[in-house]
Amino acid sequence: MLNERGMTLPLTLLMMVTVASLTLALLALAGLEPQISRNLADATQARFAAEAGIEWAFDRLATTQDWSTLLVGASSTPGVLLGADRPIGTLPAARGTYTVWLRNDTLPRDPEITGVAVDASPTADANGVVIVTSTGNASGATKTIRTAIKRLTFPPGFFPGAMAFPGTEAEVTFSGNSFEVDGRGWKMDGSGLDAGCAPVYGISVSSVLPSNNPGANEALVESALSTQQQDNVKGKPQDPSQPGEGRNTIAPNATLTPAMIQNFIDQAKNAADIVLDSRQPNGLTFNNIGSTCATDPNSQTCWGTATNPKIVYVRGEPDPSSMFSALRIGGNTTGYGILIVEDAAYTEIHFRQRPPASIYAMAGGQGDPWSLVHPGRRSLRTYNFLLF
Repeated sequence: MLNERGMTLPLTLLMMVTVASLTLALLALAGLEPQISRNLADATQARFAAEAGIEWAFDRLATTQDWSTLLVGASSTPGVLLGADRPIGTLPAARGTYTVWLRNDTLPRDPEITGVAVDASPTADANGVVIVTSTGNASGATKTIRTAIKRLTFPPGFFPGAMAFPGTEAEVTFSGNSFEVDGRGWKMDGSGLDAGCAPVYGISVSSVLPSNNPGANEALVESALSTQQQDNVKGKPQDPSQPGEGRNTIAPNATLTPAMIQNFIDQAKNAADIVLDSRQPNGLTFNNIGSTCATDPNSQTCWGTATNPKIVYVRGEPDPSSMFSALRIGGNTTGYGILIVEDAAYTEIHFRQRPPASIYAMAGGQGDPWSLVHPGRRSLRTYNFLLF
């Protein structure tokens, strides 16, 4: 028979040591959890800061006409410092900062992220693609985001006129004598004409539609202008020996087609900054669009500024009676960007005062996109103007 006397004390000590070890381990883990949570929070905040840097750089690029002016003195890598230790918006620097570098896409492996062939010079952007690297910092944590930004261009011939009727219909009524349709190149700040921007026609129509009488819409639009209204439409002249106004700047054009317009609308509306639903029978009515931009640039009634243009998409409803007015705009109205009005029998634009800037609009008819107003650097200023 085995003698087990004296075993109680060693077993008790062993159990006490085991329990103490587990307790110490749990206490150590509990002490690390706040630090782990703190590190996770700092890393998340650093990520937010890095994303803010990308947004800041995007805005900077969007308002810079020639990106080469930002690449002065840039190296192939890391490029040129665009902004250092900038706070996130109006937040204090303690909440996180970002540093942004900009470089041209000149490295051999850059096509893997840009999808285009490399550029030749680190200081001259020739292909409309640059690479932005933003590093966010928050309480010692850092996160870095790298992205390629490409400048998109419109298809050649997409804007043959300040106002274009590329479809079958071109019915338009000009009311009063206080409106202006201008196909000449204007500076975005409205300070005057831009000699570097070639003029287009004041109004263009399809040269191949309607199919039963190709090009007939030219005469239809010309007849809508009275003698007193002729000089309200300006642009590229058909006959260079005569002034570019009135009937001389209303011309047929074959480059802009309904299919091209529809493809652009489908892409643009998916990237809309503001989406509005217009329902029958009353539709939507707005006065003084743009009056809220100074105090609330993100509001539903701020349809873009010169430094922050927007895409506004108004989604209407098909109307077999062709009487539905999806959108009515009045007052002292201003906007920058693209306005898409789809599935509407007509759109009414009334201005009581001369707006300092234009609303550049694209309207889609009921299944047939039939009117386009240049969304770029040309001017459309309208008063009591009704477009059917």
